[in-house]
Amino acid sequence: MKRLIACLMICVEAAAFWNLSRTDLALAVAFPLALAHLAPRLRVKLQWQREAIYSLTLVFPFLLMYRLSPGSPSDPMGLVDYRFTYYMTVYFVLLQILQFFLRRAEELPIYMPLYGALAMTCAGNVMATPQQDRSYQLFATLFTVLAATYLLSFRPPSAKSPVKSSGPRFLYVAGTLCAALFAASVAGRWIHRYQDVMDQAFMNLMSRIPVGDVTGFSMTTELGSVTRLRLGPLENRPALRIFSEENPGYVRGRVYETYRHSRWKDTGNKVKLSPVDDLPGNLPLDRYGRNGFRLKSGESPSWNAFEIWPDATIGQGMFLPQGTSIVRAPVRSIDYDANMVVDSGDLLPGMNYASYAPAKVSQDTQVPSQWKDFLWLSPDLDPQIRVLAKEVFAGSSTTSRKIGAVTRFFLENYQYSLDITIPQSIDPLTYFLLQRPDAYCEYFASGAALLLRVAGVPTRYVTGFVAVGYNRHGGYWVARHKDAHAWCEAYDGEKGWVLVEATPPSGRPNESSSGNLAERWDTIKLRFQELIARLRTQGMKGLGMWILDRFRPLLRLLLQNSTVSWVLRAGLLLLAVGGILCRLRQRKVPPPRDPNLQSLRRLLGQMDRRLRKHDLVRRETETLQQFAERITSDGLPPEVSASLVSWYVEYASVRFGGTADPVAVQRLEENMPRL
Repeated sequence: MKRLIACLMICVEAAAFWNLSRTDLALAVAFPLALAHLAPRLRVKLQWQREAIYSLTLVFPFLLMYRLSPGSPSDPMGLVDYRFTYYMTVYFVLLQILQFFLRRAEELPIYMPLYGALAMTCAGNVMATPQQDRSYQLFATLFTVLAATYLLSFRPPSAKSPVKSSGPRFLYVAGTLCAALFAASVAGRWIHRYQDVMDQAFMNLMSRIPVGDVTGFSMTTELGSVTRLRLGPLENRPALRIFSEENPGYVRGRVYETYRHSRWKDTGNKVKLSPVDDLPGNLPLDRYGRNGFRLKSGESPSWNAFEIWPDATIGQGMFLPQGTSIVRAPVRSIDYDANMVVDSGDLLPGMNYASYAPAKVSQDTQVPSQWKDFLWLSPDLDPQIRVLAKEVFAGSSTTSRKIGAVTRFFLENYQYSLDITIPQSIDPLTYFLLQRPDAYCEYFASGAALLLRVAGVPTRYVTGFVAVGYNRHGGYWVARHKDAHAWCEAYDGEKGWVLVEATPPSGRPNESSSGNLAERWDTIKLRFQELIARLRTQGMKGLGMWILDRFRPLLRLLLQNSTVSWVLRAGLLLLAVGGILCRLRQRKVPPPRDPNLQSLRRLLGQMDRRLRKHDLVRRETETLQQFAERITSDGLPPEVSASLVSWYVEYASVRFGGTADPVAVQRLEENMPRL
């Protein structure tokens, strides 16, 4: 009876879950339940301590699946994490199914409805239509009735039994649970009605909590934001890991056109790009199955490839080397502007992408109508800056000479420092150019961009990272948070956009050694990040590819025709043969089974099942003699109890007295009482 009610409860939970999520959980539930009923030998016996440990351990695979599930930043956010409740529903349903495979004195535990209530609660935490909400209320009501019936099926033991209980206590427990489920149903309807208000309040609360962000790479940045990132608590943490044959150098994150009141602003209009199939045939093979996007048209006889692994703290923007023409990324679309700044709302934190630039850099042209943004000057620009520009560019007639002149001006007249004090009510950049205090990279880049614009040279202000470190163990370039940098790009009619580095050498990111142990540890972390990325994009195929990549160097070495490879092959062969021989020698021949003992166990099981139907259950800690004594005090008719006691005493004598022969077994089977 209990098993039937429990099966119905689980089916109701699966139906409610399917109604809201359209997931075939019902089919996944039916098979193990049928298997549990048709194959009772699959049941195992566990102590309650181990059962609790295994139940808690089982939650970790579901948490891992939740962590690796291909969610999106566009998923609904608020007080409820829908993907988390999805996996928790499956977890609690699985816990109930596993109860059918456990062997215990009572067929099923009394706390089964608790798992079901948790599963129903988690299943209801999804965005539902009004029709789905009404269906869910019906399933919840049906589950409440089944749960109460299940609890009432636990009748108290007989009054003559050593373990005593009271019927009102069970009625109290059942009534309390029903009231709790009813209250939960009412609360669920209330939460569903006011969910938007609660989500908005939760998001407002979270917005007040300070969290780490990618300061300096937003649509608007102020002078000093990049330096704060360099000096922050994550200064030594890798921000970008880049696989490439050439040093990627300056990696662009954001480009800004207009400056006013100590702030740079990105005014570029974004264009949405969809994936294309006509990528050049000579591009490196993509091992991650990502979509390809063309930022520029054209072909190239060879390409510089950059496989970029951003840290999870980096936002949704892509950091790309200058000259990037093609991008491969695990996203459905990307947004880019005329400055070749690429964003994507689909890019999950920590997911890798690839950049391809022609090996031979071609001239980067701009439409003249777009140049006005790169020549824009604030109407309240201090006139003394124009006077300073005439002095700096005196005798410089070409763009190339002007770039050289402004670079020499800053290198000869300024010093690098992380500490600069700006008087109030004065524009910081104006104070920097006219008073010449020591400053950091953002002032040098902004000053160069402003002076060149006064001289008629189109410029743009760029923030990003400089990849100067190299991990010898992992074979990739590293840009840490402390390598965040700001520089200027100027347009030369003969060369296109060229980089202008006006910051003194002491203020530029420079290579620093991390040590062999630190490099190995960073490589391990990158491999784990790669595993997460492959599982998210390719599933189990990605796991196989990740394992193959780890063994690829060894396989390549084994396939070589060299002395070292032959030694390795011989060593592996000897290890395999030795392991097989040791296994064969350690294998123990199992002792032959006594058919008489097997028959005795079968008879005892049959007898226990007959008595269980009459509420006589032999406890695990109870001997056969003790059970026989308890039978006499249970209120059965004297002739029935006498035959039962006689049979159990005779069984104990045959089983433990050394007389387990076929004749004794047959006598026990013939004398088995019929109840």
